[in-house]
Amino acid sequence: GKQSVFICNLVIQSDSRQARTDMANTLKSLRRNHYQFYKGKGHYETPDELIDHVSGKKLTLVSDGHFFQYPPGRESATFIGHIKETSEEFLFRIYDREYFLYLLKRLRTVKKESAQDITNIKL
Repeated sequence: GKQSVFICNLVIQSDSRQARTDMANTLKSLRRNHYQFYKGKGHYETPDELIDHVSGKKLTLVSDGHFFQYPPGRESATFIGHIKETSEEFLFRIYDREYFLYLLKRLRTVKKESAQDITNIKL
């Protein structure tokens, strides 16, 4: 929306040049995606592109976090994991609640697993 936002670099490193580069990349990603989400890593530019690929190829998403909950009192939800069949990793931080709910609806059509469930099975 039109609300003011303050983003603070909390990275503490000996290499301040790398920290500035990382922050610049974060801000570019946020602006490019209209502050709805941040793309942290992975081949896919948007969560929609990831979901389209996974559903089209009938692949399985393995979530490494608790994406299916938008924690009360938090400004974001982290969608992190990998594609089971290809081991491609992804990380998106979702800042818009409406976009989060939209993605949840889209994820209903995709095969999903939790990394914790896989770990428990291996034990």
